[in-house]
Parts: sequence; C-alpha cells; structure tokens
Amino acid sequence: KWEYPADPPSDDDYEDLLVTQIKTETLGMRYGTDNGEIKIAANVLYDADFLPHWNEFAEALQEYQHAIRCLPADTSSSFSVWNVELPPAVLDLLSNALESTHFKILHLQDNSFGQAGIQFLLSYMQNNPELEAFYLSQNPFESVDDVNRLCSIIKEHP
Repeated sequence: KWEYPADPPSDDDYEDLLVTQIKTETLGMRYGTDNGEIKIAANVLYDADFLPHWNEFAEALQEYQHAIRCLPADTSSSFSVWNVELPPAVLDLLSNALESTHFKILHLQDNSFGQAGIQFLLSYMQNNPELEAFYLSQNPFESVDDVNRLCSIIKEHP
C-alpha cells in the first residue's frame, strides 16, 4: 500500500509531532528513503485517534523486513520509541509487524506499557537472532520472573 489514508494530525503540538513522525517513518519505510533507523520520539500519552496511524506504521514496518535485509552489513538498523505511551493495542500491532522484521538495535524508553510491554520486549528479543543491543529505560519490570526470563534470553541469545 503506497498511500497514507489516515486522518491528518490534530491541533495539539505534541500530538501533531507524533503523527508527523509516524507518517514520515511510514512513508520512509514504504518508499525506501530511510537509512535503517526507525525512530518515534514525542512526549505523548495514547489517544484512540492515533490507532489508524499506528496501523499504517505497522503495515509498513511488516513490509520493511524485505528492505532491512538489503542494508549494508555494517549498518546498525534500529527501532526506537521514546516517550510515547504504547498500550496493548499498539503493542499487538508492533508485535505482529516485528515478527519477521529484525532490527539490530531496539530502544524503548518511557512507554508506560506495563506487563504487556515487557512481554512484547521479551518475545521480540527471543525471536530476533539479529538483535545485537537493546536499551530499556523508564519501563519498569513488575515481577522477578520477568527479570529472570530476560536474563535467560540474554544468556541464550546468539
């Protein structure tokens, strides 16, 4: 899909920034104009009006798996989401899209995603043999079991 049918941004500056970034990254992935670094950074809580934009982003992200394989070997592809709330609905979209799109670096910061986000992170790490580094900041673990699982995944990771 080579268009971006989601509604335009709102009149809130931070929401406008988020939607503009999502659209820019979506189009960059679709048209191959990016450099392997996908980054969304805004100081925004989730609003249901964002879901169509996250849908577009996730569809492009899923197709991006083909382009990411063609990047030069020395390119450190990365996926970063900073200071943007990621509720379960968005995490599900991202999880499905990232199932076969393997970045070398994953950076999640201050996403207010709770247990669902930790499960997303652990699953992605476990299923991504290309992952070389991950950064998790201001996204607390809620259980010792999750910390132990993270340690096991890191220990067993290729």
